[in-house]
Amino acid sequence: MSKSKFSDNMPEKIGSYRILGRIGKGGMGDIYRAMQEPLERVVALKVLPPQLSRDDEFAKRFKAEADAISLIEHQNIVNIYEYGDTDGYSFIAMQFIDGMDLGEYITETKRVPIPIIIDFSKQICRGLLFAHSRNIIHRDIKPQNILLDKKNRIHITLIPEQSRGEPSTPLIQLAIDHNPHTTHRRQ
Repeated sequence: MSKSKFSDNMPEKIGSYRILGRIGKGGMGDIYRAMQEPLERVVALKVLPPQLSRDDEFAKRFKAEADAISLIEHQNIVNIYEYGDTDGYSFIAMQFIDGMDLGEYITETKRVPIPIIIDFSKQICRGLLFAHSRNIIHRDIKPQNILLDKKNRIHITLIPEQSRGEPSTPLIQLAIDHNPHTTHRRQ
């Protein structure tokens, strides 16, 4: 397996995904633009660092979150296509959004017009409401976790970067875990 020009440790290909370039870096791994072969579909591929991939508890929780979120399909939520572990790399393949995050948009625009603020707010609320209706709670809503495509459509990432806090604290939770009104509790 040859190494990629994008990272000293990153191969040119992970499973059926050919790495095209790095598009982001965070505490929970790097995000790459990749081509899903043989479908010829461009995806965003989040690759976990080896130390997190080897942490059994973290990897188990991360896979459970990816499995739950992969069942959600909504126009304002980034779709997850696959979770995998191959050649020592754990990854999540998700919808590639050609655009920028909301923080970048705000910085570039400086003064966002009120009608656009209202439109973006409605889209964010629709996505979060849909996730909540599927018992998914996003615990890290911030501009960097909200993507904006070239047609001004909002896409919320439900696999956010780990906060600087305790690494064992999940940022996505099944609502049933914390809802005091439910009778079912996980042990």
